[in-house]
Amino acid sequence: MSPAATGARRRAREVAFRVAYQADVAGDDYRAAWDAARAQEEQLSADQLELIQDLVSRLGASTAEVDAELQSRAWCWTKPSRSRAPTEARIPGDS
Repeated sequence: MSPAATGARRRAREVAFRVAYQADVAGDDYRAAWDAARAQEEQLSADQLELIQDLVSRLGASTAEVDAELQSRAWCWTKPSRSRAPTEARIPGDS
């Protein structure tokens, strides 16, 4: 894969990660979060859009499995309360 293609796919993964994070923190559906964020993303290629849509669809279809896997591997992490703003969430071990 060329450096340009690698950079484009990296950008798409970064966008998908931001969408997933926003959906998780806000308690929204991944597809709805992507629909809301899509208009704000600058000029994504068809390949980038396809990758993001695929990742968002897969996350939405397997939310419970992803959460279970994360919790099994990050034993000291708990999902932030939906009643707090994302900026109020505290990192475990941070005083």
